[in-house]
Amino acid sequence: MKAALIEFNDFHDELLYSQLKFLKDGKYSTTLIANEKLKNQTEIYEGLTEKVIFYEKSTLKRLVKFIRIFILLFSCDKIIFNTASSKIEIIILCLLLPKRIEKFGTLHNLNKISQSTSQKLISKGIKHYFVINDYLLKSRFLNGFQTKTYSFYPIFFPYDTMQEELNKSENEIWFCIPGSVSSKRRDYQSVLEVAKQLKGNNKLKFIFLGKISKSNKEHSEFLKFIQENGLENLFLLFDSFIDNNLFHTYLHKSDFLFQPMNETHSQYVEQKTSGIFNLAFAYKKAVITHESMRIIDDLQDISFFYKDRIELKETIIELLNSNINKIQEKEKWQYEFQKNKYLSVIS
Repeated sequence: MKAALIEFNDFHDELLYSQLKFLKDGKYSTTLIANEKLKNQTEIYEGLTEKVIFYEKSTLKRLVKFIRIFILLFSCDKIIFNTASSKIEIIILCLLLPKRIEKFGTLHNLNKISQSTSQKLISKGIKHYFVINDYLLKSRFLNGFQTKTYSFYPIFFPYDTMQEELNKSENEIWFCIPGSVSSKRRDYQSVLEVAKQLKGNNKLKFIFLGKISKSNKEHSEFLKFIQENGLENLFLLFDSFIDNNLFHTYLHKSDFLFQPMNETHSQYVEQKTSGIFNLAFAYKKAVITHESMRIIDDLQDISFFYKDRIELKETIIELLNSNINKIQEKEKWQYEFQKNKYLSVIS
């Protein structure tokens, strides 16, 4: 059986490895088609695929490459869209490729089901959708939705590529915050204010696993606050792209994963999930997050919830002075369980 896993965007690449490994173990001969900006992140996956095709961003090259991809896909039995929304390329493939080629895709924002015309067109060609957390299957946005939707957890990574030589002081407690710094997505001001109050603590280390650029106004203000308040020793920041192996090594060696949020950021909970949560399941790390996330069943036993900055400060102090680890292994987060669940839908 031949399959193609496709990501035309330059994000959501953290889902690719799990699916490629599932497909390989399921005896599929798989082609990975990915945005050229993901080349560095996906090069280590080539052993799981028959071939890798990178999709150029320049207009002329993109058109030529898309025609070649369209022709290549005629030989596939299954097509899986890693991000099954938004792109005109996906609409074309869903509507024009033969129905004998079964098409699947992952939905990252359920609001698009009813609000997006392009999503409605894509849904005409999709056999089944995936979401990446069980709680999303309960979302009101799926009420009356005709396309059968399943969940799976893409929480597996090439652990053997990690940089084990990365040094970590025995005295430090690492709170890792993966992702880009944007106040639209997270409550970074609360992190800064709490850090200011805990300035003298030599255990505390906030590690931001996302590029911070001085040319970005919000990032510049973020850096200015840290410098003006003498908080440099509490933060580890990166001013360039973080190598994929290094990114996962920091996650592996972290003590907690931190999702700084408030009420304004939690409104999306019925629409999509945060990648931080799946990273927590992958690396068996406890999570610090806002109490609005308490409705997610998976987080009940592994999270420390807070409602405001006062409770956030108290939670961090508690974690700095204890040996707490709330993560518990569950069958649903084991590789064989997720592989079989995924392949049962694809097959």
